[in-house]
Amino acid sequence: MPFIYPNPVCNTLIINYEGFKRIEIIDLNGKIIKTVSTLDKSISVEGIKADEYIINVYSENGLLTTDKLFKAKY
Repeated sequence: MPFIYPNPVCNTLIINYEGFKRIEIIDLNGKIIKTVSTLDKSISVEGIKADEYIINVYSENGLLTTDKLFKAKY
């Protein structure tokens, strides 16, 4: 199971899981705010406004996990 931290996050989100292929950050209205397709475990969220989001983490085989993500102001 992926471990996502820190939460709340200010600038950089860490996904501690080998083998994830993509993440989506989605606002509570269902709009995709950011999609990242990378093997890099550090994901920048600097351009996202402070709010509550849903984060989906995908592997090659499909959805791994869905969790709430809180973006802090600072």
